[in-house]
Amino acid sequence: MVQYPIFLQDTDDYMYKVSKEDELQSKLENNDIIDNEYVCWDSIGRHLDIYQESGAIKVKFADTQINFGELKQAISNYARIFKGTIINPNNFSNAETMFDVIEKE
Repeated sequence: MVQYPIFLQDTDDYMYKVSKEDELQSKLENNDIIDNEYVCWDSIGRHLDIYQESGAIKVKFADTQINFGELKQAISNYARIFKGTIINPNNFSNAETMFDVIEKE
C-alpha cells in the first residue's frame, strides 16, 4: 500500500506534496501525467508510477526498493532552487517534516 504523503518532482525540479489520493486530481495536470513529467515517491522513498484510469489519476509502485536518500536530496534541491534555502537532508528523519519546514520559510 502506498504510504501518503507522496512527493512529486516535475521536470523543472519543482516539488509537490500530496497528502491523500483525493488531492491528485486537483494538484496535477493530465497532460503532464501523459507526458511523464513527474518523478514520484511515497513517504518512505519508494518510486511510484502515476497514471490515468477511467479519467482518474492513480499511483502504483514502480518498484519496492526504498530510495529515501534520493527523495531527501530532491527535496533539498527544491529548497535551494525555489526557496533559496540551503538545508541538510541528514538533519531530518522523515521527508514530510523536511518538506514542511521548507514550505514554512
